[in-house]
Amino acid sequence: MGADRAGILFDLDETLIDRSASIRSYAGDFWTLHADRIEIDQAAFIDRFVALDGNGYVPRPAFFGQLAQEFAAVGLDAAAMESHYLETVWRAPVLMDGALDGLAGLAAAGVPLGIVSNGRSAVQRRKIANTALGSRVDAVFISEEVGVKKPDPAIFLAACEGLGIDPDASWFVGDHPLLDVQGSKARGFRAIWVQGSTPWPDSVSPCYDLAVDRLASAMKHLQTTFAVSSGGTAT
Repeated sequence: MGADRAGILFDLDETLIDRSASIRSYAGDFWTLHADRIEIDQAAFIDRFVALDGNGYVPRPAFFGQLAQEFAAVGLDAAAMESHYLETVWRAPVLMDGALDGLAGLAAAGVPLGIVSNGRSAVQRRKIANTALGSRVDAVFISEEVGVKKPDPAIFLAACEGLGIDPDASWFVGDHPLLDVQGSKARGFRAIWVQGSTPWPDSVSPCYDLAVDRLASAMKHLQTTFAVSSGGTAT
């Protein structure tokens, strides 16, 4: 790791990628495709799909199994449901406002940037490949590839070593209070909590350095912190 070299690590889902919007878009398209065999209207189906998905934290076999059971009239079993989902849902992920411009400005200023994400490599890599995120960061660290998941300190350490940055001089940006904020703080990062999909648990004392309601606000703070000018160069 680079002594005192500062960088920024970002979570992927619900931080750089608007996973909720992407899922809702897919569910709406799925309803349209099978509307003649689904007994509830599109809005109700989308809400039920999102509820069963549980922000991606529900185990996938359970999610697709329940989906196939509740909407058996569609004629797809759990395996077929999962196959269609994986082939379709991440063709054009919805990005959070400010994601690309924010990363571009920080990268142009020479700030080392990385993505640290839990999940399956094939799925997370597809999301990145089908956006411009891969060209905006220096490295991507996915739990399946690293061998450990957030909040394990080892995945944060692997990212720091890969980027050559010092965690005590660096920032982590994420939406999950425990996996992203608490996990990165335990490794020495300053942390920005992007509020949204996961509320802060009452049983956990707030430990973030900054809480924002949207990614663009986090980017603005980081650009100020790293003295990024409007032209994208360090001042």
